[in-house]
Amino acid sequence: MGTMGGVIAHADAAGDYPTIALMLDAEIVTNKRKIQAKDFFKDLFTTPLAANEIVIEVVFPVADGPHKYIKFRRRLFDWAIVGAAAQKMNGDWRIGLTNVGPIPVRAKAVEDALHKGARPEEAAQHASDGLSPSGDLRASPEYKKHLARVLTKRAIEQAG
Repeated sequence: MGTMGGVIAHADAAGDYPTIALMLDAEIVTNKRKIQAKDFFKDLFTTPLAANEIVIEVVFPVADGPHKYIKFRRRLFDWAIVGAAAQKMNGDWRIGLTNVGPIPVRAKAVEDALHKGARPEEAAQHASDGLSPSGDLRASPEYKKHLARVLTKRAIEQAG
């Protein structure tokens, strides 16, 4: 509660830390076991945590390359309508998306395009590949896909 581990355990797809944990392949350590971030987020507000299990540590790999996280929201402290994170590690890019589905998303198609030499604006066009975001009062599914592409491009450019 009120900690990075608590936010990750909450598993809200609109939260910033779940996206970063997934994008960077973090390890979530509980009082009983270790769980890779890719296996942690099951559905909106749903994780493999048991009733008597708590997150006690989140272990991130060293990521010393350029990075940027951008989120689009109405007011400064609002949850992201959509967010995009870009991190360069060991010569390759990792891209994460916030609030474009029931769980955080790693944009592998964007990463693959960048690895093959695509420019940021070309690679970012793949940010919405396979997405099926839900609409809400703040944004339609189509607008969230558009934001994913625009914010991914900006994050890569501003990080690089």
